Amino acid sequence: MLAAALLSLPVSRKARAEDKADIKSHFYLEDYARVRVITEYVELEKDLNEMFTLKLRGLYSTMSGATPTGTPPAAQSLAPLAPGGGAVATISGPSPIKTRGKNSVPTLRMEDVRKAAHGNLITRLDDHTLDLGFVYSTENDYDSTAFSLTDTIAFNQKNTELIVGASGTLDVVSTSRRIEEWHKDSVDAILGVNQLLGPETVLGVRFTCGRSDGFLADPYKSVELNGQIVKETRPDRRDRATGLVSLTQYLDPLHASIEGSYRVGGDTFGVTSHTVELAWYQKIGKRLIVSPLFRYYRQRQRPISTAWCSRAIRSTIQQTIACPNSTRFQPVSKRSGKSPTGSPWTWPTNAITCAAPTA
Repeated sequence: MLAAALLSLPVSRKARAEDKADIKSHFYLEDYARVRVITEYVELEKDLNEMFTLKLRGLYSTMSGATPTGTPPAAQSLAPLAPGGGAVATISGPSPIKTRGKNSVPTLRMEDVRKAAHGNLITRLDDHTLDLGFVYSTENDYDSTAFSLTDTIAFNQKNTELIVGASGTLDVVSTSRRIEEWHKDSVDAILGVNQLLGPETVLGVRFTCGRSDGFLADPYKSVELNGQIVKETRPDRRDRATGLVSLTQYLDPLHASIEGSYRVGGDTFGVTSHTVELAWYQKIGKRLIVSPLFRYYRQRQRPISTAWCSRAIRSTIQQTIACPNSTRFQPVSKRSGKSPTGSPWTWPTNAITCAAPTA
């Protein structure tokens, strides 16, 4: 969450003796009303003196709808058993979601309330602008505490800004009734540049990288394993990197600005994403800004490495399936073949198979 905020840091503005109070509302609705989110924001900004500025933000969000469980659609047959009595386990990943029709993905009803408080203390020292940030967020099953420090350095007659920053996050993941709890820690770093190309044109470039350690699975997600449904398991470390290029053009005669951006990201879970955005900010009067936005997003995921999956699935099998002590599981590299009855079948590309070796 904090890493995303670092990535989208706007061009810094000059200090001004002006206090602000903003109230914002956000409404999000998916197809078939699968998920609905209503968020209210209150933002306050106060210049304490010529050197310090304090920003405060409060958030209250309600979420309701259906979330996928990760199990296959009821209308689809279970993944076939491997020859020799092995097991097939599918590691769940992003997939199209339907809420109608015979191939609908199984879902669970979800209702939650999120409350968050943000604070930033900004100080200006010559050509440096230091921003110390703090965020606390809580939900029924998730608590997050984060800190950040960013330094924006102006040079080249203040036509260029260099941005350097870092953040850390301490998260506690739990089930809805707090019966079980797990911990997750994250660190992120940012390096960026803002370049003034003309009196009303600004180019921005950002690069962030980070690492998360701890519980990175979803406690509500499940996978199919040997015809049984078991809890999802993921590696306990994830590295990620994201790059962003943006171009902003101010249009003074129209009291507006237009901004286009392209973002690309990837991580060690095999997820790569591309995002293109185009936004128009139109000022109407002194207190209203209307901002239509177009966004195109594409994401792909390759299977998690065979070596890790074979270890995780072998561990899951031993914990969830009563196998003879003499049975030893090993990864099988084949992806297609015939079932014991002779009928053809194909294993999914994101499936790992563990089969008992023959004597």
